[in-house]
Amino acid sequence: MKPKIVIVGAGGHAKVVCDTIIYMNNYDVVGFVDISKTNSTKRAIGSIFYLDYKIIGTQDSLENLKSLCEYFIVAIGDNLLRDRIFLNLQKFLKPCSIVHPKALISLSATIGIGSVILANSIINSNSIVGKNCIVNSGVIVDNDCKIGNNVYLRMGSLLGNNSEVWDYYSSEMGQIVEPFSKLA
Repeated sequence: MKPKIVIVGAGGHAKVVCDTIIYMNNYDVVGFVDISKTNSTKRAIGSIFYLDYKIIGTQDSLENLKSLCEYFIVAIGDNLLRDRIFLNLQKFLKPCSIVHPKALISLSATIGIGSVILANSIINSNSIVGKNCIVNSGVIVDNDCKIGNNVYLRMGSLLGNNSEVWDYYSSEMGQIVEPFSKLA
């Protein structure tokens, strides 16, 4: 029996994370938590959100998740919000990292807890990806790079060797970071 995981977030990124978890085949998804604040985007608890998976909670019911699962992943693009929810949830659930089977991760690379590495991404030798990061589809992180915590590298971003990206950085889609760069 596989451990159970909840996906916190109920937007497009959460669907991609769900697909990745299914492809990994390491966890059973129990559902999604909708943390939307506005009524126009909120989904009702019990409603199907993606595939056959339902909304099982809201931001107000996060602590109730401990009776449903052991693990969580935060699937929200906003770095500050993702960090706040991550810190709150790890008080009663275990964070995990999600790595798509079609991502290429060097044996000497390090991926921080709570990070999501999506399809066709490459993390080369001796690179470090901090905790609670999103490395979106098609991102290439060359050798000896340092990615801080709570970073969002958008689709197609390219980081040259020995680059450094500080905590909470969000790249542009397809952004090219020259070797030996430091981005705050």
